[in-house]
Amino acid sequence: MRRPSLTVLFLLPLYLLTTSLFSQANTSANLIPIAVLELSAEGFTASESRIVTDRLRSELFNTSRFIVLERDKMTSLLEEQGFQMSGCVSNECAVQIGRIIGVDKVVTGSIGRIGSLITINIRMVDVETSQISKIATEDCQCTVEDFLVNSIRNVAQILANADETEQPSITLRRGDGKLVNKKKVPKPFKKFDMGMGWGQLAVYVDFHDDEINASSEIWPLFITYRINQRVGLKLYYASLGNIWADDGYGPDLDEYSFSMFEVKAPVYFYNVAYIGLGFSHAGGSGYVDDYRNNISEEHSFSYSSVSGFAGLQVQIMNRGLINAEIHIQEKYNYWYVGAGFIF
Repeated sequence: MRRPSLTVLFLLPLYLLTTSLFSQANTSANLIPIAVLELSAEGFTASESRIVTDRLRSELFNTSRFIVLERDKMTSLLEEQGFQMSGCVSNECAVQIGRIIGVDKVVTGSIGRIGSLITINIRMVDVETSQISKIATEDCQCTVEDFLVNSIRNVAQILANADETEQPSITLRRGDGKLVNKKKVPKPFKKFDMGMGWGQLAVYVDFHDDEINASSEIWPLFITYRINQRVGLKLYYASLGNIWADDGYGPDLDEYSFSMFEVKAPVYFYNVAYIGLGFSHAGGSGYVDDYRNNISEEHSFSYSSVSGFAGLQVQIMNRGLINAEIHIQEKYNYWYVGAGFIF
């Protein structure tokens, strides 16, 4: 197996560094500035209400979708304007606060306890339109500790979900903490990822009445755009320096270059697995030596076809990803494992 060229070894770290910096810049630009108002409470002490509100701020921050204004900073900005937050429970009041402190959305709502049932009802209000952009509700027949650990996280995930059309149902937990009735809360997804892989390519080159089977290392670049939770678009590009096929008999490739470009859509995602169909185009050129017929000539080819693929993708360390794919085309197939960034 041939080792990657010095050019590849030089460019790969530069590519990964550039991608990381671009990812960080893009991520910061896409974060939504929000403020979380103190939740009104029934059946809870003032101290418990503050703990729940702080936990909601932390869980919203952990979704990596929001810039969450700290409590002290929000209080300081409101005091400078002489605004009192006490009794501020309406959407109009939330919008007024949002405009004063300069955020895009304000999170407000309530928690309550009746017997063994604990409930939380949260609204996310758009400051610009004064409309409610998202509602999250969860009921829990559980301990306060389980409510704090699980229910608040579920509510934060609902609010962070980018698909505004996907509304969750009410969740109910038994006293043992198990779910009784729950529509799965969609996890927030990132719209883009990109990276680079390494694998093996098998290509079939037509030469007169013969078909030449050749193989080589492949270093594909890939980028994914997620349209929604399940469907996306993937692009691939790879350019190989040279590939060879040399068995000493019949037509063989010599100093043959190869490149490919693929568009895969739709791509269907299910947890860490995905499948897709798409369009593939590949081409190559170089010299072919036919020892059997004593022929040596320059040759080129170009293939376009419908293709399919399947893969696995695992997110690591919040923004990293590792994936593996296998691709099947009419005239060339390949597999690769890759690494990249999510942004």
